[in-house]
Formats: sequence, C-alpha cells, structure tokens
Amino acid sequence: MKILRIMLQCTALLGLVVLLSGCVAVESQQAQSGDVPQLNLRTLTEEQAEQRFIPGRTQQHQVRQWLGIPHGYSRSGDLEYWNYTDSYHDESLGQSGLISLTLVFDRNALLVDFDLQANRYRSR
Repeated sequence: MKILRIMLQCTALLGLVVLLSGCVAVESQQAQSGDVPQLNLRTLTEEQAEQRFIPGRTQQHQVRQWLGIPHGYSRSGDLEYWNYTDSYHDESLGQSGLISLTLVFDRNALLVDFDLQANRYRSR
C-alpha cells in the first residue's frame, strides 16, 4: 500500500513537470513568433499605449503576442477584462513603481477600452 502511494505521488509529480515544461515552451514560441516587438509594461507610456491599443481594431491575439498571457482575467456580461501588472524596486537606480494595465474586450475579441495606471517613483 505504501509503495503504491509513493508511485502515485511520483507519477503525479512527473505529470506536473511535463505540464509546466510544455507551458514554458508555448510561451517561448509565442514570444518568438511575429515581427511585432514585445511591449515592456514597466516602460510603457500612455502615448505608446494609445498608439498600440486601438478600440475597435486591436484584437486579443495581438495583445497576447505583445504582453503574453494576462496576469488576471474576468468576465462581466459580454465583456472580458484582461489585467497586467508589474511592480518593481531598483535601489541602485533609485526607482520603484507599480504599473497596471486593464484591457476590455467585447465578445468578438476586439478591444473596447483600456486603462493604464503608471505610478513611478524616484527615491532620494
């Protein structure tokens, strides 16, 4: 009985490792595909966001190529909300911040609206 339990645990662990390695491979492939440069959320400005995220034109698959899989996801009625966040602190540069980007998509996977909150601080 004890050997069976150990074998089941090892099998589950091996399955988890295989699953996670597959996720890493998919992410790497997504990052390398396409000619569109990746976006760095940490340095994204409102002007850059307005040029890239165009309501009625920007599609979900484009955002996934630029930023990867959303950090958070929710749905309300016919709308989907994708959330990306980045917090950082670099003592050597005296910089820290919290960046939050929310994108709203309709049922056709088209961007309806977005909100970028960039709180960047310099330490003294």
